[in-house]
Amino acid sequence: MTKRQLLSIPKWMAMFAICFGFFVSAAPTAEAQCPTPDGLDATSCCTPATPNLPAFPAFTMPSAGICWQACMPLPKQCVIQDVGAPVPTTGCTQYNAPLSVLDCASGATLMKGDLVLDYTRTWTETPIPGGPPAQVWRFAAKVDMEGSGATSAACPVPSCANVAGSTAFYYGYVDYSLDCVSGVWSQAVVLYHNCDRFVHNPSLSAVPGPFHPDRTYALVGPDTAANPFTPAIFLPAPATTIGEAMRNASPAAGVCLAEEPLLQGQFIPQLTGCACPLSPQPPQSSGNRFDGSGACGSSFMSLNIFPTAPWYHLVTTSLGFWSTSASYPGPERASVAEGLLLYRDACEPPPFNQTFDVFYGGMTEGGYTSDPTLPLAPPSSRFLDLASNYTLPVGAPFAFPAVGVVMPTRHLIYVNL
Repeated sequence: MTKRQLLSIPKWMAMFAICFGFFVSAAPTAEAQCPTPDGLDATSCCTPATPNLPAFPAFTMPSAGICWQACMPLPKQCVIQDVGAPVPTTGCTQYNAPLSVLDCASGATLMKGDLVLDYTRTWTETPIPGGPPAQVWRFAAKVDMEGSGATSAACPVPSCANVAGSTAFYYGYVDYSLDCVSGVWSQAVVLYHNCDRFVHNPSLSAVPGPFHPDRTYALVGPDTAANPFTPAIFLPAPATTIGEAMRNASPAAGVCLAEEPLLQGQFIPQLTGCACPLSPQPPQSSGNRFDGSGACGSSFMSLNIFPTAPWYHLVTTSLGFWSTSASYPGPERASVAEGLLLYRDACEPPPFNQTFDVFYGGMTEGGYTSDPTLPLAPPSSRFLDLASNYTLPVGAPFAFPAVGVVMPTRHLIYVNL
């Protein structure tokens, strides 16, 4: 078992088709011997790595289209997320997968886009104590979703995506879970589109607004009668990081670098409130100081230059929770995260050894429990996984745009809290 698997903690379960329309990619695989290492563990600083990831399947998933107005959830809309098999890109452990969002009642395509999946980490877990284990692979996700015009409703398609030629930038995470005995796959998808302040900021965005200053949107699956997703607010707690790593996701001369283990870090909430529009209540979002340093000298630190930039350090937004163990990911809370960080890369030559990066990703807490042997760190049930979407060397002139569309990934941060 790798150090990453020993340091990681919750999530799991491969399920079969459930009545009420739930579907998982049920094709068994010969790769059901797990856990298998991902090949990214470092033997020394700044060394090449040979990633070892399985072939991930296509899947179709009953999901919820959720909209918030002034941080209050509107009634959920039933949608289907149809995700094609991920195809490797030229990036290190990066994949593309076609994503279509369909209306449950009519089957009409509401939105579609090319999902960008940046692999962060893997771990093992079990849904029932003593039961069969599963291995989970997590990806930070981002996608430009284009509306089809098939609906005039205000939810779940953002107004910005129904303007001719425009797209809506979504971000979050995608999990693939493999039952180590049956070889059956399960998945979880959480994608979020923020309000104008963050994604349609006229001075920063490739898609300047105004479009929806007080509305936000999410696509979350699974959402079934057996294990529904419920919108809710959970305030994040302060934490010291207790494991995992940071990594350069840009191949240097075609060579991927191993991850850099995290030595120390902290996640400290500073304030809470509604960000769309700015208000003390409801406290759906939290501004959090977030910093850390790695074993080779790399480091990161969240920045607050609000209101010049829309982020107050790392901004997390609570979306809600699954409440039962009927399907992966089990009883788990889901949030998304975005922010501007100062990133120092000890393995990168100038000018990219010190950069400003806009990061996006997801945070989860709870879910199925792991059963590690010889744990190297205290158990954790809270994961934070981030991928950069904009990188600017310190001292370089500002390059427009900085937000609003999918851009190249350069850095990954993934920690246990």
